[in-house]
Amino acid sequence: VGTLLPKVDAFVGIANGLGCTPSQLAIAFCLKNPLVTSLLFGARRVTQLRENVTALDVLPRVTEPIMAALRAL
Repeated sequence: VGTLLPKVDAFVGIANGLGCTPSQLAIAFCLKNPLVTSLLFGARRVTQLRENVTALDVLPRVTEPIMAALRAL
């Protein structure tokens, strides 16, 4: 909130509205993008891996209007 990066604030706001973390939203966005053929992500800790994998739970909530809003950012 109040950063010098309004697009980041908007992205975080969308993630908060979906009840997920920004990283989960970023992963879900990539998975929903038909131009993306594979997605690799790394984790140093098990908690990070769990957070990344739970991005799959976010997928149904990332509707076309949300995709459009994300692309507009």
